[in-house]
Amino acid sequence: MFELSKYILQQYSFDETLFGKELRKILLWMGEDKGEEKMKLREWCETNFGKIYGRTIRRTFKSDKVIA
Repeated sequence: MFELSKYILQQYSFDETLFGKELRKILLWMGEDKGEEKMKLREWCETNFGKIYGRTIRRTFKSDKVIA
């Protein structure tokens, strides 16, 4: 699921609104029991898109109930 999530986010990386929307959908799709995988995804997002979408990434993960 991690690799698919990365692929999806890369496809929507041209637009911050779409990127954030897809990130939210991915987190919902992962569910509550995937905390470790969500942390890995957050790290990847920050590394690859943190400079351009850092605020969106932090806000999305903060609003997610599993990762505060």
